[in-house]
Amino acid sequence: MSRARAATVALDTGPWIAWIEQQGPFLPPAAPVFREIEAGRRAAVTSVLTVLEVLTGAHRRHDDVLAQRYADLFSHSSGVFVLDVDLEIASRAAELRASYGLRTADAIHVATALVAGAGLFVTTDRRLRRVKEIEVHVLKPVRAARRPL
Repeated sequence: MSRARAATVALDTGPWIAWIEQQGPFLPPAAPVFREIEAGRRAAVTSVLTVLEVLTGAHRRHDDVLAQRYADLFSHSSGVFVLDVDLEIASRAAELRASYGLRTADAIHVATALVAGAGLFVTTDRRLRRVKEIEVHVLKPVRAARRPL
C-alpha cells in the first residue's frame, strides 16, 4: 500500500456524527482517527451523502447551531475532502451493490472511498465488513459504565 493511500482514511457518516457531536458510544473508538486528521497525519475523505445525512439529523432537531458546525467542518477543515457523486463513483457503487447487496447509500460511501484511493474505510455499520475491496474498520461502541447503587 502506498504512503498516500495509507494516509487517507474514508469515513462513513456515523463516525462524523460521534466526533462533531462529541457524544455517543462511538466517540471513544472514533476519537483517535479524528485526532490523526486534526494533526495532519491523515487526510479524510467522505461522500457528499455524509453532508446530506448529518444535516438531515440537525434539521430534524431544529438545531441550526449544529447544522452550521457540520457545514463549517466540511467546508473549512484542512485535510477533509468531500467528494461529489460522479459517474465513476456511481458506476463503482453499482458494482458494489451487485456484488454485496449493499444499500445505495452504503455503496456510494464505499465507492467514494475506493475512487479516492483511501486505504481504510471507517464505519459504525457491521454489515459493511463483507466488502473486500478496501480494509473496513467497524467501530465497536463503548457503553457507559454502570454506576453502583
